[in-house]
Amino acid sequence: MIIFTLSKSGRRFVNEKSLRNLEFARLILERYGFLAVFIVAATPLPDDIFYIPMGIARFASIKFFLACLFGKFLLTLLVALSGRYSILWINRLISPESPLGLVVTVLFIIISIYSTIKIDWEHIFKKYFLKRNENSE
Repeated sequence: MIIFTLSKSGRRFVNEKSLRNLEFARLILERYGFLAVFIVAATPLPDDIFYIPMGIARFASIKFFLACLFGKFLLTLLVALSGRYSILWINRLISPESPLGLVVTVLFIIISIYSTIKIDWEHIFKKYFLKRNENSE
């Protein structure tokens, strides 16, 4: 809600042509905005990117709040239920009686050790981290 509300005040930084385009977007949002916000909120997608244009287009705050509330509630409910009902499967997989759990664990350990030893960490560090520091300076 904070990002959405702050983005509503960002409208004053938008030029006149873009404001006219936003009015057309607002007409579309009046019809499909609630559903769009609900879907984005109910997925693990980065939703802030979507909420900023919604605020600039001045989508109705109460509709936005309710769509976010219901979407986040559904997402949280699905994650909680998935954890609740998958714990038995995970326990069976990892239990001492399960040969599959033992195989998965041993494979994970072997892959971890192999990648730690064989990956050229210096090369990765120089390629990715040093470039970021040079670009940020």
